[in-house]
Amino acid sequence: METNKRSARYYIPYVRHCIRFFFSNQELHYFDNPVSENDWTSVRDTYQDLDKTVQEAIRLIYQEGIDDFHIADLANTLKVPANLLWVTLNKFEHAIAVRRGLIPCKNSSKPETEK
Repeated sequence: METNKRSARYYIPYVRHCIRFFFSNQELHYFDNPVSENDWTSVRDTYQDLDKTVQEAIRLIYQEGIDDFHIADLANTLKVPANLLWVTLNKFEHAIAVRRGLIPCKNSSKPETEK
């Protein structure tokens, strides 16, 4: 079962690449190719759908790094459970993958995001 879970989340490294690209180029208005533009736009649109508090948490997660130590430290700083940050991060990455067309949306044409 663990193997299926890993293979079902094949899109995560690519989505994380897209998110890092977005955060390092938030004011970007010119793109070298349509793929980069689609990646950046998918992250921007999904990010803008989030509540401001969630946006800040996501930004901090990607600024500090995605690992148990940084998530636990950020959870302690924000005074929220670390599991909540992991769930939020997973939903955000999933919503980007849906919006980018890497995986199908299960129940609607619009991805689910935190509000």
